[in-house]
Amino acid sequence: MEVPGKREINNLSCKPCEESDVLTQADGFCTNCEEHMCSSCFNAHKKYKLNRDHTLMDCNEEITRREDSSNFEKCEQHLNESVKFYCAQHEQVGCGDCMIIGHKSCKVDYILDKANDLKGTTELESLTKGPEICKTEAKRLLSSIKNNKVQIDDINDKFKQDVNLFWEEITTQINNLRDRMLKE
Repeated sequence: MEVPGKREINNLSCKPCEESDVLTQADGFCTNCEEHMCSSCFNAHKKYKLNRDHTLMDCNEEITRREDSSNFEKCEQHLNESVKFYCAQHEQVGCGDCMIIGHKSCKVDYILDKANDLKGTTELESLTKGPEICKTEAKRLLSSIKNNKVQIDDINDKFKQDVNLFWEEITTQINNLRDRMLKE
């Protein structure tokens, strides 16, 4: 039975409203709590000190992000969990379980949020230029090695020709000396 004023679009409903038996369309996704919320619930959610740094992401972006999360590495300690968080204080990454157990008092960042914050920064540009510079240098060195190999092959061929000429010259000299000795 459909209740007037309550509807769900795209199967994304606000979880806090749903717990109050109200069906409201979710406007976004809280990346920290991993819950869909409408904008009014999210605003209320951010009033608490613990949740002030939480971010609400567009639902479509969350779906894309969720698909991309399959690319996360698996946690070494919790094999069924993905590494999604970073503790700057200890310079460690881990899954949600690791962060709850070992980094309760730390400021933990969601890796995808940190990655989004880095987009367009000079730090990221320098990090991406580094491998390109190395790749260019590697190509230059490879080309230089190929040129050196060609030069070595040319020098080797020339040396073989010189040895053969020298051999022929010595053989001719020895034959001439032998012929002279035999005549005498």
